[in-house]
Amino acid sequence: MEALNPPYVDSDEDLAFEPHANLVLVPKAGYENVNDQGKRVRHDGDGFRGEGLVRPKPPGVFRIACLGGSSTYGTGPSSNETTWPAVLQQRLAEALPGRRIEVLNGGVPTWTTTESLISLQSRVLPYEPDLVLVYHGMNDASAALWPEPRPDGSHFRSVWPVLRKSPVEPVLERSVTYLVWRRYFTDYLWRRIDGNYKAIRNYDPDYVDPYGDGPLPAVGFDTFERNLESMVAVARAHGAQVAFVTQAVWSEDPSTDDFWSGKNRMRALGKLEERLRAVASELGVALIDAAPAMLDAERAADRGSAADRIVADDVHLTDRGAAMLAALVAAGIEEQGLIAD
Repeated sequence: MEALNPPYVDSDEDLAFEPHANLVLVPKAGYENVNDQGKRVRHDGDGFRGEGLVRPKPPGVFRIACLGGSSTYGTGPSSNETTWPAVLQQRLAEALPGRRIEVLNGGVPTWTTTESLISLQSRVLPYEPDLVLVYHGMNDASAALWPEPRPDGSHFRSVWPVLRKSPVEPVLERSVTYLVWRRYFTDYLWRRIDGNYKAIRNYDPDYVDPYGDGPLPAVGFDTFERNLESMVAVARAHGAQVAFVTQAVWSEDPSTDDFWSGKNRMRALGKLEERLRAVASELGVALIDAAPAMLDAERAADRGSAADRIVADDVHLTDRGAAMLAALVAAGIEEQGLIAD
């Protein structure tokens, strides 16, 4: 019976994410879990993945804030310590032993630049970052391709759902037949468990690309560009530098019509990267072009070996991929002199 009606399904205490007044969802403060595969997740007291940084920033500390979606948060890596922001902190500490460097992981699954912009202003800036790294692409591509796009993202972003069981539900749950039907023939269970996708309007893993070979609507790409410009303005207004990092997204077959990894997804990512490069050039923002090396490494990887791969699927990094991205970002930071003497 417990497999058909797990007790945690109706308990928000077991979810890693929780609703937020301005951002739909954030990582739950103080959450800690080790799953069946040994993957360890831990959030600090403010809902960031990591051990927690103090406020105000201590004298002599150089702080870096990483903005992004699930690839930054660390859906793929095996622990907090193997996410790319955590490895970046370790690499920079080794490369610059005379400096005290701290890295804040500001990534959250499903977030686009719209949410990261709001989070930068309200959640990240209180930590007084000296450098803000922006690693976005995949989720903004989803928003750009979602039907009837709107500048505010409301076509893509849902509100946090509140479960209100009908009065007859507790009675029905006494029936094994009903529980089997609900568990295996409806989406009830995964919608209750998967807090990330609660935040995407009409989410369906089998979603069909609505645009075919036609033109892609400009709204999502304009929004992405505007959000990047705003991030730069907000960060600079508070004394922080900004660097953009190109995101590596892998497709096993980019010629298909698959919404999540097919030709239009890759076409949308190309358009987003064009906008990112244009904003970087126009505003004098540092650009760390990590994607080409990451994708080359994935092409060379042993397809049958999970340990050899850079991405676990299309975009989520393995431990190896996170370490490689951190090394590329660390090299870019050093080469471009983004940490002042």
